[in-house]
Amino acid sequence: MLLVKPNLTCNMNCTYCYENKWRSENHPKMEYDLEKVLKVIYEAPDGEQIALHGGEPLMMPKRDVEAILSAIYQKNGKSGIQTNGLNIDGEYMDIFSRYKTSVGVSLDGLGELNSYRCDVKTTEKIFNSILEMHQRGLNLSFIAVISKANAENDNLLSEFKQFIATLSNLRITGRINPCYDDGECSLENGRLIEVYKELAWFVFSHGWRWSPFYDMWDSLRGSEKVVCVYKECDIFCTHSARVVLGDGSITNCMRVSSKGMFVRYPSEYKTRGEILQEVEQAYGGCKGCEFWEACYGGCPSQTKDWRERTYLCPMYKAIFQVIKNIQSFNQEECKPLPLRKGEGDNGGGGKERVQGHYDGIEHIDGTIRHLDG
Repeated sequence: MLLVKPNLTCNMNCTYCYENKWRSENHPKMEYDLEKVLKVIYEAPDGEQIALHGGEPLMMPKRDVEAILSAIYQKNGKSGIQTNGLNIDGEYMDIFSRYKTSVGVSLDGLGELNSYRCDVKTTEKIFNSILEMHQRGLNLSFIAVISKANAENDNLLSEFKQFIATLSNLRITGRINPCYDDGECSLENGRLIEVYKELAWFVFSHGWRWSPFYDMWDSLRGSEKVVCVYKECDIFCTHSARVVLGDGSITNCMRVSSKGMFVRYPSEYKTRGEILQEVEQAYGGCKGCEFWEACYGGCPSQTKDWRERTYLCPMYKAIFQVIKNIQSFNQEECKPLPLRKGEGDNGGGGKERVQGHYDGIEHIDGTIRHLDG
């Protein structure tokens, strides 16, 4: 997937954002060469998924946002964007409609559940824009990050589940990501496992197609069409994502920027996977793990050292075991629970359903997708 990131500045300061460290060290400005960015889009391989991202892409002038979405549309017949939603207005909604834009919005819930991103009033403004886009029939999806703000206790988790139910009843889905900070916002590992088990049963029992649960379901079945979190990844040449910066240069997914991996190597290697399969689990490896081919050690950005497995390993194992137990009840043909009546579209009348995710647009229509975290 090609992630178009001309602007790496942002109009929010989300507490857990993985780009914060890079911004504090590099102080990016909104400076980009639009023609060079457009040239990369037009020269992208046929069939490559392309999405506008950031930073916050809607901080750019509207004419530039429209030019990029128009180029993606001309290339692929559709376009995608991931945004915090703060700057969305009626004019942007017209642009999204014009270029068949799948709009991914980042929101962790309503009210105080979203406090690590912005205040209650701002959250309400963003959600009202979402409702208006839904009424207009736009293709919508969500990224919600699980943190102390929305899942530290059962009362908060209950409110978050109601948020997920509200979106699902509008036929909007997305991705529920764990917070990846050093502990200020993230849940303790035991609580994280409890929360994800609860959410897994919640979405499966309702037949709602939220990730990562259905990605993990597909991965456990051996599907090749899963997001990059559950595939082998070379941190020096990220397989599932290329990023075009404002000067037209191509680099790796931004999740690895904190590890200084801006230079993209020309070739991809499987060194990490080879190491993990040889190192005992007690020492950070994956040797002998029954879920190796469903996980491959997780994303290398989720480690202190890219040669180790993800720190989310205990949670992944717990959810894989839940899914394995469910699948064991249907040995002849393991399939996810059926969609509810009318849930085959995105609520906007389109047949394709597209989900937002960490750093791009995640498609669940059979195409290879990217998640850089």
